[in-house]
Amino acid sequence: MIVKILLGFILIAIVETINGIIRIKILQKYFRKYTKIISFLLGYLWIVIITKLFLSFINPETLFESFIVGLSWAIMMIIFDIFIGKVIFRLSWKSILNDFNIFKGNYLSFGIILIVFTPMLIYIN
Repeated sequence: MIVKILLGFILIAIVETINGIIRIKILQKYFRKYTKIISFLLGYLWIVIITKLFLSFINPETLFESFIVGLSWAIMMIIFDIFIGKVIFRLSWKSILNDFNIFKGNYLSFGIILIVFTPMLIYIN
């Protein structure tokens, strides 16, 4: 189960990285002040699609196991986001933490929460 969860995370990380590139390169040009919300909604749509596809592959047997899938993905995404910010883009801790700050108009924290609970929602449907 752990390897399958890791494979799901890798796909999520790739898709969310592409989503971020699209936000910067395309959405900002055309949607300016709506860029973050559009990117957030597109990112969540991808999370739902990936979760729907991977949950049957991972095959959790209980609602709690579905929660563990989402929690694992969320923790790995937080680590991935911090790694990319710190190592690749060499951002300050303040800048990285601002990405998680909903009061600054950033939706990353909401996305992480949704990653935690989406497998549970799909499991019960």
